[in-house]
Amino acid sequence: MSTFPRRALIARTAIAGAVMVFNASASPVRAAEPTTELPAGGLTYGGQQTLVTRQEDIVIAVERVRATYTVQNAAPEARSHLMAFALPDFDMMALDGSTIDNPAYDPANPMNYVGFSATIDGQAAETYVEVRALALGLIDASARLRELGIPLYPLHADMAVRLQALPEAVRKDLLERGLIRVADGQLEPMWTLKTTLFWQQPFAAGQTRRLEIAYRPISGSGVWSAETSATLQQRYCVAAPTVDDLLKRVGTRPATVRWVHFLAGAGAMARGSSIAYRLAVETASAKQSAHTCRQGLFVAGQSGSRETTQADLVAEDEVQVLFVE
Repeated sequence: MSTFPRRALIARTAIAGAVMVFNASASPVRAAEPTTELPAGGLTYGGQQTLVTRQEDIVIAVERVRATYTVQNAAPEARSHLMAFALPDFDMMALDGSTIDNPAYDPANPMNYVGFSATIDGQAAETYVEVRALALGLIDASARLRELGIPLYPLHADMAVRLQALPEAVRKDLLERGLIRVADGQLEPMWTLKTTLFWQQPFAAGQTRRLEIAYRPISGSGVWSAETSATLQQRYCVAAPTVDDLLKRVGTRPATVRWVHFLAGAGAMARGSSIAYRLAVETASAKQSAHTCRQGLFVAGQSGSRETTQADLVAEDEVQVLFVE
């Protein structure tokens, strides 16, 4: 989770999230106040016996993660397979006061809080959503919260007001269930939000289809300082000369840092191995640099993106990338 100390929970959700998805610049607020990342992964689909992943392409950028899968139905007859994407979990107990910045959040579509999109052969997929709010991360309390008119998205702008407006007996019940707590005299949600977007994907016999997903990662952020330098250098394998340059900037123009963690192993066992696997890290401009301990990445092209290509891979690890500007 976060490289920085935790503090009082602040939910910064941009109303104009759809516009901000492609804004590559870090805001002054984001640079000044550390935030915590919530990692996500790629697509999950079953049917290892009949589906062959011929190519898997992952592109990680600070504003957007894209994953493209070239998938063939190796069966001699038509098949249909479930495709699913797990949005980042909001485990409010584990976050325990961390600051979360989620600019992709759209009040008009609160359950797709990372701006997820999916296409099949270039055409938009019609996705469905399953949402659960779990008490203690285990017991489904979704129906109870809906019955009370409480949004399941725990960082809803008026969550505190809605919780406080509940009758005293109801508040007591939610406290006993472990769904809320009192912190600094204010009621806060303590459930875990689990959200999955999914659809059923048909394949003709022997058909190859191109499935692409994209979403705005919930990144962590802060500034490069004397206090954070050693931790960031070790975690993201930042070269010593770069660290020296960044430390020289601390007194005048501290560098903004943002980090994106990608769960490469999410759904990998269900998908099976990919015949060809490509991982790329892209920078938004010449002013932005990317750093990661992931082995085998190399600089590719004038954009400064770094990529690796492997064969017959089942990804099992987490890719952690630091972007510095």
